Amino acid sequence: MNRRPMDLVDIHCHMLWGLDDGCRSPEETLEVARAFASLGYTDLAPSPHAQARYPGGDPALCAARLEEA
Repeated sequence: MNRRPMDLVDIHCHMLWGLDDGCRSPEETLEVARAFASLGYTDLAPSPHAQARYPGGDPALCAARLEEA
């Protein structure tokens, strides 16, 4: 794996909008993604809460939001 010394990876973030207590809009998702990138992050793994009170437990919805983002 060839990574630059400053590349960072986040494996738990709530950046896909409307799935849990994270981002609330597609625009906010892009702002968060840009902020991560500006800090040196090269890879993110959006991982919404899978709780009954949030729609993040729906794999199809999560995949659709990720594709749209």
